[in-house]
Amino acid sequence: MHISSIGLNHKICPIAVRERLAFSKTAIQEALARMKQNIHASEWFLLSTCNRVEAYFISHGTGHVREEFEKFLSDFHNIEIKEFRNCLYQYEDEEAVRHLFKVICGLDSLVLGENEIHGQIKESFTWASEAGTLGPVLGRLFERAFQVSKKARTETKINEGAVSIPSVAVELAEKIFGRLHGEKVLVLGTGEMSELTLKHLVASGAGAILVANRTYEKAVTLAARFNAEAVHFDDWLTRLKSVDIVITSTAAPHAIVTHEDVVGVMRSRRQKPLFLIDIAVPRDVESEVAKIDDVYLYNIDDLRVVAESNLKERKKEIESCEHMILEKSEEFFKWLNGLESSEVINRFREYLDFCLEQELNGRFHALPEEERKQLADRLRGKIMHAPLEKLKEAAKNGGSHRYLEAIEALFDLERMKR
Repeated sequence: MHISSIGLNHKICPIAVRERLAFSKTAIQEALARMKQNIHASEWFLLSTCNRVEAYFISHGTGHVREEFEKFLSDFHNIEIKEFRNCLYQYEDEEAVRHLFKVICGLDSLVLGENEIHGQIKESFTWASEAGTLGPVLGRLFERAFQVSKKARTETKINEGAVSIPSVAVELAEKIFGRLHGEKVLVLGTGEMSELTLKHLVASGAGAILVANRTYEKAVTLAARFNAEAVHFDDWLTRLKSVDIVITSTAAPHAIVTHEDVVGVMRSRRQKPLFLIDIAVPRDVESEVAKIDDVYLYNIDDLRVVAESNLKERKKEIESCEHMILEKSEEFFKWLNGLESSEVINRFREYLDFCLEQELNGRFHALPEEERKQLADRLRGKIMHAPLEKLKEAAKNGGSHRYLEAIEALFDLERMKR
């Protein structure tokens, strides 16, 4: 049994590639169903956020999970493997578990210690549960991950003063203008990221705030909470003529702010600069918009510099979190080794019982049944004694895997599953 984590993230994969491989909420549910036919794994989980696309698998020695996942991504998103293969990372077993724990604690995020990733993983866990792709191992692993995340946030200061992507976006806007008092801001979208953006805009003292969404009622509801103005989606382009900053975070599968639209808007702005901060994945703003005079476009990868300036205090807590992660991953593998050991030992016992029954019933059929049973118990005990002692000794150091694999291979125990 092997645990694999395969994916790509903001550290090694540019947004131009990430956005093409991102899964919407509805697409994730479809993908989970399709992965059953395309990947040889007994359990699987899929996560897609603005900073990563990542999958976890439980496999049994096929050795082809990465290649199958690459092909799946290529087919699902209609993108050639060569365009993203070099961006993929892969972790196995203990490293995969530690990687998941780091991700959920915010140690692998663009914004160190961010809280949003915990909720995003929990939402993906719900979808995988509903799709029936989680089994005893991944189910237990993610339960432990949620516990580790909670422990990290209550017993360390990893998220003390932590910032989120929306807060970094607002901080960038503050750096551009010095302060936001009086500036007019348009927020496109009403999802969780937009809500956080509004919260930080209000805290920063921004002037007039406009909220636009395809569903006007959602814009009205969100705007009311932050004393902002709701805008009909058909009107946002017209309102763009008078705003200073646009922060976009919609769930649109393609760009909604086009080069042509912004060129038209800038003609009426009379060289007044326009700043666009796009924190959506896939991006909401066409990259060509950055080429327009007096227009300044920033995407989610451009926020890295601002995020890194906020690391000093939380970096002190990384060591505490990593020590906790190591401890909890070791605990998980003790449980997993015990689960695997019991399964292999049970199949080994079934194999011996099968062999002994055939031999004793054939050669010693004249013996009374009770005597045959006692003889079988003694023989089974003697044969199993040495392997069990070796397993117990190896388990103390977490090295029982090779003994379990040897027993399975030597006695061809796979057939006992059939």
